[in-house]
Amino acid sequence: PTEPRLWTHLGDGLARLGRGEEAIRAYEQAWFWLPQIETATRLFRCYHDRDAAWGVAASPEGAHWAFAVTERFLSQEIPRSSSGRGEALLAVFRAPWHDLFSSPSLHSAYSRTNAKPPSEVASRHHDLVLLASVFRGAPEDILDSLLYLACFSRLQRDVRTAQQLITIGQRIGGTHGEEIVQTLRGDGTAFL
Repeated sequence: PTEPRLWTHLGDGLARLGRGEEAIRAYEQAWFWLPQIETATRLFRCYHDRDAAWGVAASPEGAHWAFAVTERFLSQEIPRSSSGRGEALLAVFRAPWHDLFSSPSLHSAYSRTNAKPPSEVASRHHDLVLLASVFRGAPEDILDSLLYLACFSRLQRDVRTAQQLITIGQRIGGTHGEEIVQTLRGDGTAFL
């Protein structure tokens, strides 16, 4: 079928039956036909569950879908809050992730999210503060995606994404913000 709703319905049914890999394939088809945040969220959850079952803190596939969820959320929310700076803020968020996902070992999974490579963008502290304000009060799925990205950033020992997420986590505050910061530098074993 070419109707994304049918693929999503099939994926939901397969997920309920505990057939995670088949659910992933159905959701990927739904994403192919119509990339929506709801589909990316379902894919992120499937990979997150699979990672947990395999004893993996964060996988490249899970990170790509966590990024897709976060990026779609920002695409929806930034225009409401940024007074015309939406694309610039999105580029600031995307830049370090594009570099990380473009590494040879991660490149094939990244292409599945249909993200467009950003131009070289210098991240300014003020831009990260504005991004964090968009995340404040975000739905749990979005904050879980950020936390997952923090785990992945730490596993990859990527300084640029870690610094970005630490700044965002500090500005978000609350339990999720603290968890993001703790994941990246709070227990004495962090690389920053």
